[in-house]
Amino acid sequence: MKLQLNKLMAGLVLAGSAVALVGCGGGDAPTLVVQADAVTPVSAATIDTTKVLVEAATGATFTLPALTFTKVSAAADATAPAGAVLEVTQKTGATGNEFADFKLSTDANNGVTGVIEAGSCRFRVTTSTGTFASNWIVGQTYVQNPCAITLVVNNAAVGGTVSAPVKLTLGTSTVTASNKTVTVTVEAGTGNTATIKVGDDVITVEPLPTGAV
Repeated sequence: MKLQLNKLMAGLVLAGSAVALVGCGGGDAPTLVVQADAVTPVSAATIDTTKVLVEAATGATFTLPALTFTKVSAAADATAPAGAVLEVTQKTGATGNEFADFKLSTDANNGVTGVIEAGSCRFRVTTSTGTFASNWIVGQTYVQNPCAITLVVNNAAVGGTVSAPVKLTLGTSTVTASNKTVTVTVEAGTGNTATIKVGDDVITVEPLPTGAV
């Protein structure tokens, strides 16, 4: 048994898998844990998964660094100062590539609201007030690329449930929600895999090395 376990550990190291074994004491069976976070790049192809994540984390707020949002249809790029807060909420009646409503603000008198669409993350403006009105134009769209939503499940045990922090990647910046976590279940899947789920929805499936389960 000791020789078999050593071989398995060696295989895990060589495979660079997203799942590894943690120590077993007192003769207990080793526990498999996820060794990577669940990253969902926002795109038209992942729109259903993106909607599930936004619904689970609706109302999440992210404090941003200074960011530039690239113009799509506007005459110039839009900016957000360091410390601006982005709130993302579930989009009621979403159609096409729409997946969330957003509010970006520095205080009650200065901000912008609108709809986020996949592609990568396209921010379509519906209101703009105060200092934001000078560069966030109502009816125009601005983009952050790449854009991704990450559930922090690193070290979560297979067969368990965890409260996972939520990260949002906008361009070269990644920020963590200050007020929300998402309940995530890590299940042993079929065909030597681990399945990351939110409720009944599969977010991603991680391959396991041969012989791990």
